[in-house]
Amino acid sequence: MRMVASRRERKRPMEGNKWSLWLPSAILFQIVSVILTAVYVHGASVPALYVFGDSTVDCGTNNYINTTQAFRGNFPPYGKDFFKNPTGRFSNGRVIVDFIVEYAGKPLIPPFLEPNADLSHGANFGSGGAGVLVETNEGHVVDLQTQLRQFLHHKAEVTEKSGQAFAEELFSDAVYIVSIGSNDYLGGYFGNPKQQEKYTPEQFVRAVATSIVESIKILYSSGARKIVVFDLGPMGCLPALRDLEETRSCSAPVSAVAAAHNDAVKGALSQLGQFLPGLTIVTTNFYKFFSERLENPSQYGYVSVDEPCCGAGPCEGRCGVHEGHPSKPECQHCSDANTYVWWDPYHPSETVHHQFAQTVWNGTSPYIEPVAMLHLFKQKAEAHGNYADKLDLFVGDPLQQLVSESMLMT
Repeated sequence: MRMVASRRERKRPMEGNKWSLWLPSAILFQIVSVILTAVYVHGASVPALYVFGDSTVDCGTNNYINTTQAFRGNFPPYGKDFFKNPTGRFSNGRVIVDFIVEYAGKPLIPPFLEPNADLSHGANFGSGGAGVLVETNEGHVVDLQTQLRQFLHHKAEVTEKSGQAFAEELFSDAVYIVSIGSNDYLGGYFGNPKQQEKYTPEQFVRAVATSIVESIKILYSSGARKIVVFDLGPMGCLPALRDLEETRSCSAPVSAVAAAHNDAVKGALSQLGQFLPGLTIVTTNFYKFFSERLENPSQYGYVSVDEPCCGAGPCEGRCGVHEGHPSKPECQHCSDANTYVWWDPYHPSETVHHQFAQTVWNGTSPYIEPVAMLHLFKQKAEAHGNYADKLDLFVGDPLQQLVSESMLMT
């Protein structure tokens, strides 16, 4: 499928309550901290935000591409608890990047493909179902490589319109979020017998991790100096995968690959950061964050960790009314989605997004390092320099060793 690069050619789309439970004191403290620390960002020239990834950050991209309903969240009851209508987000409300921009004092960042969108505060290129590798759900999503090409096109347009000096400052001072990888493993590997015949898990992790590192190098060469890379959660605990287990327990092999991926990517990015002057590369530990909620749900305000609010049981993974799958009475969603860890069989609830946003905005190791996101929006990036000679210094054997070590540990 050919993705359209120019925003002028796009067609308009087809025609998505706050958590009211008592909040444990630790969560209440986090909320107060977010409100207080966000004040330091407000009133200043807040950096733009550019987002790349999959359904964890998609805010409506897939509404504007030629895809199937399986890769869309633009029908009820998606979005019901905040927007009151579906927006294309794969959530009962907001996703993590919506909270991040709120804390930074910015408006919601629109999808790059949205016609006539105001991109002065940044752009969201994320696409539900997208993978790091081009072949993951190919023809149905905007893969990471295409997202990067769209970004480069956008940068060229800004440069042409506003001048080189303005563009260099805008894009070097901006914050970049990359959240992607789970679809490569869930559908691209474990759901693809041909890929399993072609690659061992170790070889496939290396392919995905290498592509992520190469993507970060592309962003760096385009002026990015403040990049946040989200890790993968324990994918084996997805309700859709639990349903495949006789005991409905988490799939240990799938979660082990996610952990190996995280270790390999974090190790590689840590080394990459040492080669590239002026680069602040930040990584998260969503795996630990999410595991803690699965193990002690009541401590964080949840009543269910294994069943989704929408799409459980006889629904066979379907959530809501969409083309070809009319809603059945037994497929209605739960009454309070934000007491569930899972919104649907593949995506967490808005509360999970909210709690993680609070954690990475003003948090510390082991959940985010070396700095919290708040500091990225406060810190001025180094002036854009030409470091093309350093971009080929890393990947290769060092990454292969990191992947091997990660697979051994799991």
